[in-house]
Order: sequence, then C-alpha cells, then structure tokens
Amino acid sequence: MRVLILNHPYKECGVYQFAKRLFDLVSCSDKIEYWYTEVESRDAYLFALREVVPDFVVYNWHWDRMPWLQESDMRNRAVKHYFIYHDGSMVNTYDKYLFFGGLDPTNQKIPPAKSVLLPRPLLQYNGVYPVNSYITIGSFGFPAHYKQFPALVKMINRNFSAAKINLHISRPYFGDKPGCSMQDIITRCYRNNAKPGVELRITTQFVSDDELLTFLAGNDINVFFYSETGNPGLSSALDYALSVRRPIALTNVMMLRHVYMPEIDMKKKSLLNILYQGIRPLEKFYHQWYPEKLVQAMNNLFLEAA
Repeated sequence: MRVLILNHPYKECGVYQFAKRLFDLVSCSDKIEYWYTEVESRDAYLFALREVVPDFVVYNWHWDRMPWLQESDMRNRAVKHYFIYHDGSMVNTYDKYLFFGGLDPTNQKIPPAKSVLLPRPLLQYNGVYPVNSYITIGSFGFPAHYKQFPALVKMINRNFSAAKINLHISRPYFGDKPGCSMQDIITRCYRNNAKPGVELRITTQFVSDDELLTFLAGNDINVFFYSETGNPGLSSALDYALSVRRPIALTNVMMLRHVYMPEIDMKKKSLLNILYQGIRPLEKFYHQWYPEKLVQAMNNLFLEAA
C-alpha cells in the first residue's frame, strides 16, 4: 500500500516543517510504503500521482501554500484524499481531515466520521543537556506579534536579577507580516533587556530540526508567552519543546490548548515554580505522543481504510 505525503517546497515555514517531520517519522514503517514529494504547481502534482500511483494522498494543504489545487482533483476516486488540518483553511471535497493532538472545537463543518485524531509528531532527542551556571530561559519561533518576545524579555527582567535569555527568531519564507517585522521585534527585545544581570542572546539563522532540538535542550526552561489570537490551529513549537524533555511554561491560549494545564501556566505560577517541578506535568504527553505511537496510529488509519 502506498501513501503519498504532499508538501509545498518552502522550508522556512511551520506548515512545511510539520509535514516533513511527519514523513520523517512514519517513513520507518514496515507496513505502509510512505512517499514524500514537494510540489509547487498543479502539473507537478499530477506528475507525482502518475509516478507514485498512491492509494492515499495526504495533502499538507493551506490556502496560500497550495493555491493551485482544484476541487475537481478530489473527484479522482482511484485514490483517497486526506488533508492535514492546520488553522481552519479547508477544501470542500475530501475523504478525511487529520487532526494531530486535538480537534478544533470551533469547527462544526467536518463530520465526526471524516475527522481523525492522531498523536502529535514528537522527535527523538539523544543529545546533551548542558548544566548552566545560572537560570537559562529560552523561546523560539517565526516573528509574530502574538508570540510576544519583547514582552517575555521585559517580564524576565522584572522577575530575575540574574538570568540568561536565549531567543531563536528566524525569518519565514513568506516574509514579515504587515506591521510586525522581525527586525522590529528584535530591536524591542534588546530595548527591553535593561537589567545588567540579565544576558540576552538572539539567533536568527534558520536551522535544522537537530540544531533546534540542541538549542531547546540547552535551556533550563522553554517559554511560550503567546497572546490570544482566536486561531484554532495548534502550535508546532510545542512539538520541539516536548521532544527535548525540558520544563515548559506557557499561557492559556487556543493555539496551546493541546498542552495547556494550570501547572505550567506562567500567569498562575512563577517561572521558578514551573522550573522546579521539572517535567512531571508533561509525562502524559510523552506517553500519548511518543514517535512509535504515531507510526502505529498512521499505519492503522490506512490499513483499516484500505
């Protein structure tokens, strides 16, 4: 049985990285033959169908990443058409929508029979865990106002007399969002780092998954200080942070709902309290979403539908 995972070709993108990570994990399966192709046009898509001759196609579709896909393409009943759900952007014709880690409580369009809930694609980290001389707080992501990097720096300066802040902020392929440039965010971060005992380090070069995991493992705690946007998608940043098994602090917003719990809510507990309780609150996610469990769930999905 062949399953073709289709992605767009622009790697500096969270949507792209999700599908690539998914394929890297499931490609080890000995029950399903998974194929992966990056396509940037309808002609390339049709060529991939002819070359691979899949039983299922999994589309990493988003309205501005695959605008060339036509509803008429879904009428090809030689294959079944499954779509990865991201943030409410949907096609009208499909066989299944795949949700990872949690359904969208705001979406009433997809019937339960066409909704599939799967584990999140966590990675295996086997690298080092450095011992830091003083508390090291990290965060990362593409620049966006709701990630509140400057506010995070200000909060750490207010609450710590000595600390190190590691931020990794890289530019997305599709560029800065209107009114929210990467350079402006970085400038405000440095401006908010006013306390002599707090060191701020910001890196901006886009890195591989392995390099990103090493960065996150180097922090004592990784923090996601998001503000509410109403976006029903789930943040992929938490996949990487969970993968390194370091403590996590976050806010209670929709994009982080799949991992949220009061024990790690930085508006209910201090960062030090969250740090000192370690990874105990996160253990259930390691059990629910370990890589082998995702592979098994994906295999079952296609074997049962064949």
